[in-house]
Amino acid sequence: MNTRTCVVLAGFALGFGATVAAAHPAGRPVHHPKNLHAAKANLLVQTPQGGFSDNFDSYKTGSSIAGQDGWETWYTGGQDAEVSGDHPHSPPNSLKDHPLSDIVHRFDIHDGQWVFSVNTYMPSNSGGDGYVILMSGYGDPNLDQWNIQVRFGGNDGVVESQYDYNQLPLITDQWVELRAEIDLDNDHETITYGGQVLVDQAYTAGVNGTGSTDIAALDLYDDSASNFYYDDVSLQPGGNACYPDFDGNGSLDLFDFLGFVNQFNAQDPSADCDKNNTFDLFDFLCFTNAFNQSC
Repeated sequence: MNTRTCVVLAGFALGFGATVAAAHPAGRPVHHPKNLHAAKANLLVQTPQGGFSDNFDSYKTGSSIAGQDGWETWYTGGQDAEVSGDHPHSPPNSLKDHPLSDIVHRFDIHDGQWVFSVNTYMPSNSGGDGYVILMSGYGDPNLDQWNIQVRFGGNDGVVESQYDYNQLPLITDQWVELRAEIDLDNDHETITYGGQVLVDQAYTAGVNGTGSTDIAALDLYDDSASNFYYDDVSLQPGGNACYPDFDGNGSLDLFDFLGFVNQFNAQDPSADCDKNNTFDLFDFLCFTNAFNQSC
């Protein structure tokens, strides 16, 4: 019996000793103002509020991502991106952008606290620019609003928050997490790259004060980088959300344990309950304690 199996069995043993709780509530400018261009996995966990995570590992290596599990190309046109085995953060796959790849996942989120994260990989020989963008409006030129837009500059060697142009050094040839903690209720965001603060401001400030406190779409765009990679994309409720309610149905039951085990086996960040960047028995203890305490 391997270590992972032991941990899984230990987790279930702990969980089933507990009493199941009762039901409970649970621009890009045309691509930016400087004008860059006009204008399932066992990991896919969806909540009624629109949260999700995807590590691209259930898709066929070498396949196009558009048309799979809600991913699509930009609504006015854009190149597809490739499910790649070249540099996975969590094997076997990551998402590989090519020049002018423009991949979108839509959401319908209007309030609450949210944590967005994505691991990024820029090869040192890639050059060009890749982008991570969150939009408060999407799908029509009269609605499109770019609230968060972070540029990964393969040529100038910086990670830049656009609209305010704060910068950090770009880290190449290794995976680095971009993370945004977003409070829609109080119009605030904090963005970090590799654990360093890049942005701490109003969420709506990213589009010169004209955006709204909504999350309508994630846009992964490649302006000219020969290759740029994304992996372990996640948008999950933060703040006072009910962590152990893994299936987001408002009650704690066996299916939440199954959801946690699936995430743990895939080493998805949502299963790192104690937030120490490792996956071990202590994550099961942490999850079980949260489950027993209810929400």
